[in-house]
Amino acid sequence: ARVLVDNRPSIAWIVCNPIGRGLTAWLWMGCPFFGVLVGSPWHAKYSLLGAFMLSGLSEGMSAVLYNLTGRWRDAVYMWLYALIDVAFSTCGYLSEKRFFNNMFFLGLISPFIQVVKSSVLYPTPSVDLERLLTTKGLMVLAVTTVILMLRHVTLRRARRLVLVDKVKYDAIWTVILANEEERA
Repeated sequence: ARVLVDNRPSIAWIVCNPIGRGLTAWLWMGCPFFGVLVGSPWHAKYSLLGAFMLSGLSEGMSAVLYNLTGRWRDAVYMWLYALIDVAFSTCGYLSEKRFFNNMFFLGLISPFIQVVKSSVLYPTPSVDLERLLTTKGLMVLAVTTVILMLRHVTLRRARRLVLVDKVKYDAIWTVILANEEERA
């Protein structure tokens, strides 16, 4: 009997999803715990960046495999995700100061890739809203937005607290300088 339909997952799908994204998901969940265990947020951050790099590499390998099997649309989709994951990881390693800004950008670009997939690569009458709302980018965007808002509020409160000390500091120095001028 001849098989007309083969529903087995391709090797490219296996490399990307259960292996790459599955392992990456465990690493993402484990990064905060790793940081707590070793007592260093530095380790947690760099293991998170390593997880993004691993995700990007598995997506890149998957894209190559899709190219080899002639599925160019899937390959383009995987290359887009590989590019942003590797770029985010590299930017995180190079500039710790911009870590959350990079996360915010990642959160914005990921839904855009879903729109490209559903409107350019696989043209459909409408954008798959469920898929768009469940991308990792929107989760990253939401978490990063909350973190950036909390950071802004904390910095504002700190500036207000320092302002009171600055006024006292300036008053003391004004008195000291006035006393030195009287002596001279």
